Amino acid sequence: MVYQRPYTSPLSSTALLQNLHWLPIERRVHFKLATLAYKALHTGQPPYLSELLQHYEPTRTLRSSSSSRLSVPRRNLGFGSRAFRVSAPEVWNLLPAGVRGSPSVPTFRRRLKTQYFQSAHANP
Repeated sequence: MVYQRPYTSPLSSTALLQNLHWLPIERRVHFKLATLAYKALHTGQPPYLSELLQHYEPTRTLRSSSSSRLSVPRRNLGFGSRAFRVSAPEVWNLLPAGVRGSPSVPTFRRRLKTQYFQSAHANP
């Protein structure tokens, strides 16, 4: 058993994740992808991943030109969307500008987890 409050009824899985401050699996995967993309963009490490990411450069001047977005390559098959070169830019482009513009890896990770945790556990 991972966690049990003494002398109370068992928690639901969602309440348990929230109480432990864990992200749901899909958000955890996005967290890992975004962290790898941040490290590849800002440190160039690992080089085999940083080579796969390209900054978005529109053909004309747009307001979004300075928003540190990544270009998403085209793909033909469903499996292509699972590749790092496709999924990392998609996840990266969905992040708010305040998270993408973090000055360091720890700050980025803290802001990213807060963003994902709040969106995952928001009350409808």
